[in-house]
Order: sequence, then C-alpha cells, then structure tokens
Amino acid sequence: DKLTGLWKRTYFNERFREETERLSRSKEIGSVAVMGLDDLAAMVRMIPPEEHNKYLSTAGKTLRSLLRQTDWVVRWDNYEILFYFPNTTPESALDVFARCMNALLQINPLLQTVVGLCSTSETTSARGLIQLAARRLDLARKDGRHKLVCFASRSTGLKFWEYNTSEE
Repeated sequence: DKLTGLWKRTYFNERFREETERLSRSKEIGSVAVMGLDDLAAMVRMIPPEEHNKYLSTAGKTLRSLLRQTDWVVRWDNYEILFYFPNTTPESALDVFARCMNALLQINPLLQTVVGLCSTSETTSARGLIQLAARRLDLARKDGRHKLVCFASRSTGLKFWEYNTSEE
C-alpha cells in the first residue's frame, strides 16, 4: 500500500493461505488480529484529506517499525489493519499491542484503537482466522471502550484487555 507502506490485502490473501497450510502441518501457534482505527474513521469528513493521509502514513510506518521482521502487517480496509504474528500466543501479542497503542496515541489521540485477536490453536483455516479476529473486533467495538483487545484464553475463555497508559 503506497500510503501506509504496509502489505496490500490481495498480496496477504495469497501468502496467508500457504502459511495456514504450513501451520496445520507444523502445529505451530500463531496469532491473527484486526485493529480498527475507529476514531480516525469517524473524523474523515472533519479532517482535511492531506492531514488524514498523513495520520495513516505515519501510523503504518510506526506499526511496521515496532514489529519483528517475521510479523506480517496489512492494510486490511480503509481503517483496519490486520496482523499475523508467527510463533506468538495471544497473551504474548498483548505486549505488542501495548507498544502499538502507546506509539499511535503519541502520534495523535485520534489513533486510539480496538483489536480483535485469535490464534491458530482455535483454527488453522485462513478464512476462519480472519473471520474470528473480525468478530472479536466487532465485540470490542460494541463494548464501547477504546484501547481494547478482545481475545480468548484457554483457561478463561473470551476476555477483554484494556491498555492503560500507566502500564508503560
């Protein structure tokens, strides 16, 4: 994606099918997440296009700089970003999202996020992982809080984790 510097959705779809086939054979745990930039989306008519594009561009570069080289980050939709973290449990991905949320908020308060997160221990279907992450993103949105991640834990089931700036 020229604006954000992140992978495009079509490229990701091709590569991710291959990756999920490999995952089902290897039994490796990976995490998939969809992050929504809902406040920025809500302000689209209020912010000049140049400023809006600047926020998206800076957000994309910032997110890419915070991730490992092996992590995948994709501009999924206009205001949604998809992540794939190989060899990462959902609980470990929360640390990544704490860094991401902190960095995005330092750029601008409009870059508050909500996240839906799932793992390959739940399914290894490429479509299933993306749909599960998207459903959890919708649950996080319905909760109404910002800086929130919805995920499942084997021990406790569905959980909500809220980023607190005092955790830095």
